[in-house]
Amino acid sequence: MGPLPHLYAGFHWSENASFLKKEQMPSLRTDHRAVLFNVFGKDIYFESEKEFDLGGIIVSALWDNHCEVLVEGWIGGVQKYGTAIALTRSILVRQDLAFANVCRVDLRTGGAIIAVHAIKVVMKGNV
Repeated sequence: MGPLPHLYAGFHWSENASFLKKEQMPSLRTDHRAVLFNVFGKDIYFESEKEFDLGGIIVSALWDNHCEVLVEGWIGGVQKYGTAIALTRSILVRQDLAFANVCRVDLRTGGAIIAVHAIKVVMKGNV
């Protein structure tokens, strides 16, 4: 468990974005060795100097029985996209998104702790 390394996957990550290994939480339902989670239920973001497309995300609630995460796509300091995803504890939700040409994605959790299992991103140009 720990913070994401600088420029992990080509992005700048908020300090509240961290890894959680499956062996640290055996009840975590995932096919991956580790997931991204938001420390203390704080909102997280990832951003790049280059534009990218966000095609989808797979998320779950870690401890809340029901919660909502708002996924926002930003460009030039202006919110361009927003999608609310209803989550249920330990159930993976695959949300297709069509956020084109964004520079930043915010995950607003309202204090709930979530696990991000996968993010589908297509980078524009070289990072």
